[in-house]
Amino acid sequence: MAGAVPICHNPVRRDERDQGLPPRCGDGDRRGPMYARCFIRSIAVAAGAGAFVLGGLGGITPAWAKSGIKGSPQPELKPFVIGTASGASDVTTDSYDGTLIIAYEVATPNTDGAIDVCVVKRGARSCESNTTLNTVDNSSLFGSPLVTVESGGIIYVAMDECCAAPYELFESTDGGKTFGAPVPIGPSNPPNIDASETWGVTGYGVHMMWAENDAGSSFGVEVDPLSDPGAGVVSTAMSDTNGDFFTAGLGSYNGEIIAVGSDSNDITFASVAPAASTVFHSIGQFAGEQLIGVNGTAMLTQQTTGNQSDVLRLFNGTGFGAAHVVPHTCCGGPNWNAVVQGGGRTFVFTERNQDGYDLEMQSTVSGSSWSARTNLGDAIKNNSFSGSLDGIGSGAVVGTSGPATVFPVLAPQPVSFKLSKRTVGSGPRVTATGVDSYPAAGRMVELQQLRRGRWHDIASTHENSHGRFKFHITEHGAGDYIFRASAADLPGYLLYGYSSGRALKVV
Repeated sequence: MAGAVPICHNPVRRDERDQGLPPRCGDGDRRGPMYARCFIRSIAVAAGAGAFVLGGLGGITPAWAKSGIKGSPQPELKPFVIGTASGASDVTTDSYDGTLIIAYEVATPNTDGAIDVCVVKRGARSCESNTTLNTVDNSSLFGSPLVTVESGGIIYVAMDECCAAPYELFESTDGGKTFGAPVPIGPSNPPNIDASETWGVTGYGVHMMWAENDAGSSFGVEVDPLSDPGAGVVSTAMSDTNGDFFTAGLGSYNGEIIAVGSDSNDITFASVAPAASTVFHSIGQFAGEQLIGVNGTAMLTQQTTGNQSDVLRLFNGTGFGAAHVVPHTCCGGPNWNAVVQGGGRTFVFTERNQDGYDLEMQSTVSGSSWSARTNLGDAIKNNSFSGSLDGIGSGAVVGTSGPATVFPVLAPQPVSFKLSKRTVGSGPRVTATGVDSYPAAGRMVELQQLRRGRWHDIASTHENSHGRFKFHITEHGAGDYIFRASAADLPGYLLYGYSSGRALKVV
């Protein structure tokens, strides 16, 4: 790839339906040691119309409550390993319950290779089941695995193998615990399974589709209906008489199929097929850029000149909009990337040597402004990534080609919090109010106080159906106090929600 730094092509994710939140966050969602309370003063707590008084502990504070917590820990974000991978992965999210289904390549004694399918329940940190899918006799595994789940919970895994059967489709009706015998899919001379994206494109029925890296001068897209896997068709999305396509990506928009490929001359081509059609037309060429990946309506490329930054464009129904440089992706050097859409945002994940080979995440709505970077953990042993996020932006990125590492991604949970007064005399009551950005009637909210650099839970309440909550604080000792609110988590859905600290002066 002339003029470009090494990248990992990662065409990830298919469209997901929005996922609702559970109506309540009950006692089972409390946070172990973080749920500690230390009631040193008399504090009245109100949730909705009813208020109650929480008595003191008679000066006795349990040892586990004295230590408190420092900053804003997010323990669910710690990466975890589910196995050892010998190649790429694909991951999808069950839109019903948020279960992650991860398929990744593994080595076998006969060197043919196989696919491991790991099912991780929302909020869990290990495989509930792990099933190995083997190629047929005398064949080798090629390309990347492809996994999807239908609305009824049926899991499909596709693999490209040579040479006894070009493609195989495995089906599980029990949540990934067992799979039936594979069935051949696609025409006799299809593109390899290198890039996969959309399932269930509106107007075309439930189907799988993919395109091939190293496709030569003709970029083909295969579309196969799940109801009849052998009845697939291959359509030419674009041609290039002056170069060879060697990077492919697929996306979708309201039933349209978006095809993107980069050639050996550092030109990225894009085309689209209308809903219920596989006839493509060109929607643009982008010189001096190589494709990293496509997901939904997002196309991520890398500049091959200048500072070699990543560039994001969003499809608007007729073509790709303005180019937006992704912050903190410049300056060359080895790097690996992924682009994933979820929760109304586009997420870019980057591993590069400038960041010590940690996996960094940043997101945007339109491309014009970006969130601050979030460090998801050490990724130095991974050089291939796939990702899946649900309708609120939670899910996971999976790193492979080494330890199969799951990097959890949880949707943020902003919490507002304010005090009715900033300065009071000893004794008067101060009202603290706030709103949780993801309302759920009954969710636990903790009032925390900062003491000697650590936050301590001192009272709790429950938010109402609008996410609102209230505390009444009575301080009797002169001094400066800092309080904040912490919304209890929904495991696998949301980060712990911490408000900003608010200062109270008692004189």
